[in-house]
Amino acid sequence: MRAHLGWDAKGEFFETLRREVGPAVELTAGAEPPASPDYAWLVSGVPSRDLVTASPNLKGLIIPWAGLPLRTSELLAEFPHVVIHNLHHNAAATAEMAVGLMISAAKQIVPADGALRQGDWSFRYADWSAPLLEGKTAVIVGFGSIGRRVGAVCQAMNMGVVGVRRGTTDSGEPSGTDDQIEPRNQTRTSDGVRMDDKAEAIDRASASNAGESLQDTPPRRPRPGDSETVSATHLEDVLPWADVLIIAVPATTETQGLFDAARLELLPDGAIVVNVARGAVVDPDALYEGLRSGSIGAAGIDVWYQYPQSEPDRKSTFPAEQPFHELENVVRSPHRAGHTRETEGQRASAVAELLLEAAEGRPMRNRVRLDRGY
Repeated sequence: MRAHLGWDAKGEFFETLRREVGPAVELTAGAEPPASPDYAWLVSGVPSRDLVTASPNLKGLIIPWAGLPLRTSELLAEFPHVVIHNLHHNAAATAEMAVGLMISAAKQIVPADGALRQGDWSFRYADWSAPLLEGKTAVIVGFGSIGRRVGAVCQAMNMGVVGVRRGTTDSGEPSGTDDQIEPRNQTRTSDGVRMDDKAEAIDRASASNAGESLQDTPPRRPRPGDSETVSATHLEDVLPWADVLIIAVPATTETQGLFDAARLELLPDGAIVVNVARGAVVDPDALYEGLRSGSIGAAGIDVWYQYPQSEPDRKSTFPAEQPFHELENVVRSPHRAGHTRETEGQRASAVAELLLEAAEGRPMRNRVRLDRGY
């Protein structure tokens, strides 16, 4: 089987990929189609029309990261015979960042560190101290490959966990990707995703709970150390329980603005908000005002509203129009949750596994649906 990488791939990524696919897959690479463009699979996040149309044998596209870029969605809508898959290779890294942001925001680690660097011990003697997370409830919106990992850590901390997901698969099993949360009073189904062994154990535990909780019955607030999985139709029912709200949904037109002022006002006083999804999922004005007023106690944010547009801009771009940088109760991370020193090797291995599944005729994981946007 032949596959083409739509950029000048080199270094660790290409060497790892070539080694892991072995002779089963013949690889070419470049922004232009190869001399004999008869590849069955194209690996590219935002492919050109030339790369999509060059090969008469093209069966599928692999996006080498999580998500579905808008330009890719619009182009591939013209080629319904081309199936699309993406990667979840950085789910563990993103989950680790979510947990780190939760703890850092709750314990005021960043401002306390800054003060102590100046010799200021005030945080030790302040009237207000950090909340205890044990015994509290974490509501995780988007209970997929990232959310389930975060939930497992929260349960280990003896927190109650509510996973909110869009529904079940056509077979009745819980959906396995990082779930799309629908607008009010809508549910749909999505395809499952095979995880590594450790994540599969988390999936099974989630599925056990989901079998009861995804029915159209009132959700139950879990006891510390327990978990419940509920349908997105119950999102507003469970938000008042969210001592910690962790957001891990994909970016689609339907999740844009999901957490508006009305939904953020449902959170209990002093709730902690963690966003590792996309900035547009949370209304920035409502989030800023909640943090400024103290109705939202703290936030850990990895995803933003404004990004540098050039290399010089990287030193001088604030991540939002709102002055989040003036708030001491916000931990700010420059959208790096999925990046670790192992990321490129993991990305190559994930692409290799998909290509081998295709070459060997095995079921392929991480199918993307254009009509759902993920």
